[in-house]
Amino acid sequence: MSLHARNVLEDCKRAWRWLDEESDADRYRLLWVCALALLRAVGHVLHKVDAEHNDGIRVAVEALYRSWRDNREANSVFWHFIEEERNLILKQYELRYEEAPTVLIPSTINPSAYQLDENLFCPLTDGPFAGEDGRDMIEQAISWWETQLVSIEERIG
Repeated sequence: MSLHARNVLEDCKRAWRWLDEESDADRYRLLWVCALALLRAVGHVLHKVDAEHNDGIRVAVEALYRSWRDNREANSVFWHFIEEERNLILKQYELRYEEAPTVLIPSTINPSAYQLDENLFCPLTDGPFAGEDGRDMIEQAISWWETQLVSIEERIG
């Protein structure tokens, strides 16, 4: 049985790939919003569509959700990235990534400061993942969802 949530995750992967190549600030912002909404939609579709049509999936989803809730630290990408960023975007339209070109400060390894091209590095500006490039976090969230979906698929056979 194929999970409907997989279709959402595949669209999220497409949005992430496009985002990873995007240099235009307006298109980057729209792809960012799209990717974060899709990341959270994976869970909603899993719960509201897949679990509603199959008792085995429902039991597996409920067990996984309990494990996410009981071990928030191990599932921080869900709680502190997927959930928080989606809520900020869809409820307040607050975007927590740096849009402007980033200036890298000189170090002992590289003594000259330089500016990266626009949107080459777009770090998160707040929260537990501040400083991480947003695209890297989306990739990590996609990987986290992949692991969750595989776990469900293995449980239902």
